[in-house]
Amino acid sequence: MINKRNFITFIASLLTGLLVFYFLHGMPLFGMPDIKNIDYVEITDTHIGEETKKITSEKDIKTARNLAGVLRYKFKTVNDNEPFIIMVFHIKDGKTAKLSVGEKTALWKDKKYSIKDTDFFIKAVEGLYFISEKYE
Repeated sequence: MINKRNFITFIASLLTGLLVFYFLHGMPLFGMPDIKNIDYVEITDTHIGEETKKITSEKDIKTARNLAGVLRYKFKTVNDNEPFIIMVFHIKDGKTAKLSVGEKTALWKDKKYSIKDTDFFIKAVEGLYFISEKYE
């Protein structure tokens, strides 16, 4: 039989650990589409140009979705900078999901989030989908 006091201590420790983890690492953006349900992805980087890349291969769709999953938001006021990387996930049922990312802000499902660290996301998207093609 579980001791009530030990159970409460366990739950309190678990919640404290979760709070510390999310304070240090941030919360993931919830509701990203499942990779199997994505038909194709359109990516635009307005810092580099207005050209939109259409991603259709299964491998590249998985990479784009996983890059979006890297973003973590923090619980503080949202900066109001302009997003310049726009990813539109086209779902197989005809719906779309739009993610817009700026220096410190992301817009996901019509809600602004203050993002913990966008440097990796921005450099990876630009390097994989935009800059690498200029050097080929």
